[in-house]
Amino acid sequence: MQLSIDSTFWLVCAAVLVVAALTSWRLLGAMAWQRRSTAIVARTLLLAAIGLALAGLSSVRTVDRVAVVAVVDMSRSAHVLANAGNNNTFVRNHIEAWLEAVDQQKHTDDLLGVVAFDGRAIVVQTPTRSRVGDVQLEIPSREGTNIEQAIAVARAMLPAQTQGRILLVTDGNETIGDALGSVASRGDTGSVPIDVVPIRYSLDNEVAVTRLDAPGFVQQGADIPVRAFLQSSTPLQGEIRLFDGDDEIDLNGDEPGAALPVSINAGQTVVPLTVPGSDRRLHDLRIAFEPPTQSSAGVSSADLFLENNIARAITLSPGRGRVLVVTDTMGSQRTPLTDAVESTGYSTDVRVPSALPVGLAGFAEYDTVVLDDVSADSLIDETRAALDQYVRSLGGGLIVVGGMNSFGPGGYRGTELEHLVPLLLDIPDRLIRPDVAIMIVLDRSGSMAQSVLGSVRSQQDIANEAAAIAVSRLEPTDLVGVIAFDNSYSRVVPLAPNKEPRETSKKIRSIRADGGTNLGPALKAALSDLEKVDAEKKHIVVLSDGRSQAEETLPDIAREVAAKGVTITSISVGDGSAAPKMREIAEITDGTFFEVVHPDRLPRVFIDAVRVERSPRVLEQQFVPQLVFGSSPILAGFPSLPLLDGLVLTRERPDPRAILIARGPDNLPLLAEWQVELGRVVAFTSDSDRWSSRWLTWDGYRKFWSQIVQRVSKPAQSPGFIATIAHETDTLTLTLETLADDAEPIVDLRVEANVIGPDGKERVVELWQVAPGVYETSTPVEEQGAYVAAIRAYRGQTMIGTALAAQIVENERELDDLKSNNLLVAEIAKQSNGRVLDLDSPGQIDMFSREGIEPARARSSLWQLLVWIALGIYMCDIATRRIAWDRLLGLGERTMASVTLSSTGSLTSLASRETHRSMESTSALSDLDAARVVAKQQQSRRESVIEQLRASRTQRPDSQAAPIETMASDISSDESSAESSGLLAAKRRAMQRFEENESD
Repeated sequence: MQLSIDSTFWLVCAAVLVVAALTSWRLLGAMAWQRRSTAIVARTLLLAAIGLALAGLSSVRTVDRVAVVAVVDMSRSAHVLANAGNNNTFVRNHIEAWLEAVDQQKHTDDLLGVVAFDGRAIVVQTPTRSRVGDVQLEIPSREGTNIEQAIAVARAMLPAQTQGRILLVTDGNETIGDALGSVASRGDTGSVPIDVVPIRYSLDNEVAVTRLDAPGFVQQGADIPVRAFLQSSTPLQGEIRLFDGDDEIDLNGDEPGAALPVSINAGQTVVPLTVPGSDRRLHDLRIAFEPPTQSSAGVSSADLFLENNIARAITLSPGRGRVLVVTDTMGSQRTPLTDAVESTGYSTDVRVPSALPVGLAGFAEYDTVVLDDVSADSLIDETRAALDQYVRSLGGGLIVVGGMNSFGPGGYRGTELEHLVPLLLDIPDRLIRPDVAIMIVLDRSGSMAQSVLGSVRSQQDIANEAAAIAVSRLEPTDLVGVIAFDNSYSRVVPLAPNKEPRETSKKIRSIRADGGTNLGPALKAALSDLEKVDAEKKHIVVLSDGRSQAEETLPDIAREVAAKGVTITSISVGDGSAAPKMREIAEITDGTFFEVVHPDRLPRVFIDAVRVERSPRVLEQQFVPQLVFGSSPILAGFPSLPLLDGLVLTRERPDPRAILIARGPDNLPLLAEWQVELGRVVAFTSDSDRWSSRWLTWDGYRKFWSQIVQRVSKPAQSPGFIATIAHETDTLTLTLETLADDAEPIVDLRVEANVIGPDGKERVVELWQVAPGVYETSTPVEEQGAYVAAIRAYRGQTMIGTALAAQIVENERELDDLKSNNLLVAEIAKQSNGRVLDLDSPGQIDMFSREGIEPARARSSLWQLLVWIALGIYMCDIATRRIAWDRLLGLGERTMASVTLSSTGSLTSLASRETHRSMESTSALSDLDAARVVAKQQQSRRESVIEQLRASRTQRPDSQAAPIETMASDISSDESSAESSGLLAAKRRAMQRFEENESD
């Protein structure tokens, strides 16, 4: 065993203090030499122990334990391209064979771990002595290949007290990071060799469109010059198609067809193209290469992968204002509402929910979005999230029009739409009674702990989350209860009104998986709870992933449930073993059965499961609208509004920002507006046709809707403000150029931007002036896709201009490289002192061989031991200074006697010398002179004793000390004090012996 320290500084400090301790011998002069020596040794050892602990003293030993982490490339390029010409599992089979071979090579104490990666790295198996077996290499897909991150994760996984080795299996086509630079920067200090297994491939007769270059901004109506970059492994022929949104651009001139025929050389080919100008604000450009169906003239046209034949770009320009009208029913593109909107000068697009943009970029070109009687469930989650950001971050306008599918009846509760509208979706208590009671019965057996797709989330986590989301969609007046079951059951949430959905969701998310599966008793308990409440409709939602104990009894229980008027919706997840019985109990009760193969679908299924038919949340009766805020710009020129025949039930929002403009009967809200961050939202709880049939013939109809559109529409881009986003590697550069009306740059502005990525994450950045009128900043790229930036410029606290910019990021395109990067993989092995192995020869070498691996050193810190030692020494030091252990051993008395005799002898000798000198000088003196001499000698002896006592006495508290002069002169009369003090008594005895010797 060897010893090592982390810092010599504390050792030097301790050494200085030890020297100081050794010089304290004279300071402890009152102690016997035995105690004095012990105290000094104890303090020296104490300081040494503390110094070593602070210096980080550790014991070091070499270990002979090897840990190997296999880093497996699961990106699409490594599998899709490499599998070309083979079956789809060709590469996967080889990887599994390698893992099996390495697993077989482990020695008793060796460890094996697995990391899988594409655009990010995920730990599949931490290093373990157990057999890895059939590890699940499927991971949640993320576009790209990040070898650098995967190696870093593998290094971090290697236990400290092992010799480490990394086995990297990859095609080398990284799209994120710099693996070689990271490995090379470590050099010999890395000490972990990386053995590589290249996934080799090279595709022939393949083409990829790698990039579409387009300007970020053009003037209104100007042509847009673009360039298409194509990469081909061999000469190819084909056609290029170019799209602006959904419209295809004619590239072929007078020739038939819109596609442009091209011949592509091996390597890179650049094709310049032009997009004709239009009144669009956002040009979503898309280019596609299409190979012909047959080859000609000896030039191959075989293009195996079409997925890499598409590239996108975005260009913005000032244009005519646009309004997007969304409706669930597409009877006609022309409706009175769209005509009214277009009368304001806006261009109108009408779409069904399924045709809406998925991301934010698709909404950016619109000033206003109108949801005309649209349900929340008809919009996918990504579209609702994008619409929310469109309002909050881009300042877009939103108009929500009522109907049987809108607001509460449309399932807005628990979605982004609930928080956007300026009204509450709660139903006025006086209008309804609780009419739905739902019991949720969740399986929490041990099998629910199984992870999903290799992620850290289990089936139980996803089921809990789905149930929690479903609860948030229910009305506050609905009765909700939750039962969890394994071998037994427990009531997680008692059946009660859904007044606290957040608290209920929190309890649901706390359910943990363990035990077996016994559904029958849980179903009976749910039925028992429902029988105790009064509700118009009663419902049980059951979720399970396995066969139940005593499942033959479940049909009888279901018949009992049906007899009580209760329905069961059953959800089967997992391997499907529970499906037959789950389907049967649902059918017996006239309920619905869902079989979920992919757990990620559970939230949507659960929402459908808890949705029950209920009385419509609308009021259909004729009424005259009551104007509340007549000075609103929406009501300009309208002293009154025509009759309406119905509205959706809502409540006023108790928020001062929410402005109620008009009411219906019973003071129910009809028209309201409010500001939501940068955007404005208007809610009209009646509809646009059936309940407002009289409005269609009203001459103010168009003006009414046009004023609403003008009220909420986002401000047009300021003239003289041009924003662009440039993309390079992993950075976006956002630039704003400003010009005043006199063409002079606008300086000293405060410029902010909301940058929204394709994942919906938003960041607020500040642009700094880099030139007169030019403001710029950079922000990192985290995902590939469309990025949108809403820019605002301020003079002081006043906003003087806005601009919009967008960019498509596609730097992580997986299928653009048509051959593996074998040189990169080999160089990684070389820089790390690793080896290049063959994918076709699993187990060709012993991965757990100790050769070429720097011996690992196991360090064990000794600071805790040193602290305990220091504590023990410190207690000994205190005992040495406070306890006269030398007297207990008899050493103190001998020392005191020696000191006393020495002192007495010295006094006697001194007195003899004084007497001798006096006698010599007074031999001829008279008796009177002799008496004076004797008196003088006695006084001298008394003063000598006093001085000796002063020198030899120990320190005493002030409250117990008396002046020495008084003690010497009154020593005969201070009997009681002398007896009460051992030290004073010793002094008195010494004085008496001295006087006796003098008298002799």
